[in-house]
Amino acid sequence: MGTAVLAIGCHPDDLEFMMAGTLFLLKDKGCDIHCMIVANGNCGSLEYDAADLARIRREESQEACAFLGAHFHDSITNDLEVFYEDSQIRKVTAVVREVQPDIVILMSPEDYMEDHMNACRLGVTAVFCRGMPNYETIPPRSAYQKPVAIYHALPYGLRDGLDQVVLPHFYCDISSVIDRKQEMLSKHRCQQAWLDESQGLNSYLATMRSMSQTLSRCSVTALSAGGDSSSAAIAVCRAMMCSASRRGVRIHCRSSRPPMLVRVRSMADRSDPCVVPQRVVRSISRLRHEAGSMLR
Repeated sequence: MGTAVLAIGCHPDDLEFMMAGTLFLLKDKGCDIHCMIVANGNCGSLEYDAADLARIRREESQEACAFLGAHFHDSITNDLEVFYEDSQIRKVTAVVREVQPDIVILMSPEDYMEDHMNACRLGVTAVFCRGMPNYETIPPRSAYQKPVAIYHALPYGLRDGLDQVVLPHFYCDISSVIDRKQEMLSKHRCQQAWLDESQGLNSYLATMRSMSQTLSRCSVTALSAGGDSSSAAIAVCRAMMCSASRRGVRIHCRSSRPPMLVRVRSMADRSDPCVVPQRVVRSISRLRHEAGSMLR
């Protein structure tokens, strides 16, 4: 079995906006991809009632996952009801234990929307609890012991709740899969009118590409300002990576900075707004920072 990757988004289309490019690259590397959406998207429309919209968005998410070649995991709550509370933690932990991922990709801990940040917190705690036999999940799933690497995508719009720009620790070049990323996002057809009306996005597909291009420009600027790569620092970074991060990695880091601040060069005009490494869970009680890239 290949490396298992679990991507946890908040609403239908969150993964497509902020993580899909990286997921396609991982899929192409032979990884087994799982996608979970915490909220069912039942509030994102001016046209449909809540029940019909939840059904439509579930169908669109399933279609998008099928296009990616990923396993689909159902939502656990409604929009604006994503809370960092007991039952939701237990439900997300059950999915983590079921998938037993090597890599988990989550929403940003800093975002303009509380739902997004709460979904992130649920994911972090779920991974932390994966190996605790006395922690019961909903539905019941057995605890397991295996290292897990957690990565965080950037917030939608690339800014936090105070409108401050958020920059990633490294970049993934998705030039080769940007069209597939756009095609996956286009499966969420019911969101075209909603995003136009509620957020002034004349084209949600063009908005996705624009954010990716912004990140590409940032990646080139960060590298050009950082000086030559340090081979010693690269060796340290490689040694810190999880097994899934080692295959075919090219790392460029600043010789004057600790190896924690590595960047992956993105020379194309598009780069996925993903992912910020947050922490690597080595055991129940131990959290370690990890630097590096999952992909060439």
